Amino acid sequence: MDMDANITRRAFFSLATLAAFGLAGCATDARIAVDGATVANADATSEYVEAVLDVMRGELGNTDGTAYEDALIEAGGELCGGERGLWCVTFLWWAFREAGCSAAFLDGKAEGWPERQWDWFDAHGQTFDVDDEAPVAGDLYYQLLEPKYRFEGCGDVSHGEFVIGWDADARSVTCISANPIVELHEHNIDEEMANGHYVGFARPAWEKVDA
Repeated sequence: MDMDANITRRAFFSLATLAAFGLAGCATDARIAVDGATVANADATSEYVEAVLDVMRGELGNTDGTAYEDALIEAGGELCGGERGLWCVTFLWWAFREAGCSAAFLDGKAEGWPERQWDWFDAHGQTFDVDDEAPVAGDLYYQLLEPKYRFEGCGDVSHGEFVIGWDADARSVTCISANPIVELHEHNIDEEMANGHYVGFARPAWEKVDA
């Protein structure tokens, strides 16, 4: 399955479309805005993105990452920094697993280090720069946050979030972020680049789910 055949690269999500995912307002059906059109559950990819969002929606407001960390350890993964409390991308791994979409995320590999996740996606040709391609819902945004969230051994990547919206005019990306709380974050990409936080985007291999 070619993802570009399912969701055009020109597709973008604005803050107004968050209601479509139940993250704001009370809309009930997941929708994807594609070049101005609205498509309800148009294809398998949108269903998988919706499934992960359903899991994340249920965790909004949570401040305790213990369950995500326990699941990662049980699956044979290593906690970020080798210790509890740094669970931002462990949450990503957990949400994909809970949604039945593990195959799209590192081929199911249990990994709690942001840089190792990024390196895996990069080695498999799944990373891209915002100036080359617009992010879409279901992509992942990786950052280097310091000094608060930089830790020994983190290298050049220390945080990751799940993309749910992109405003091309404002060059603003909206994500679900975790640690210290599961919540919505909005980032202006130009500001992110200027302050050194921007690393890039990764696209899960949604076509591998149920393949």
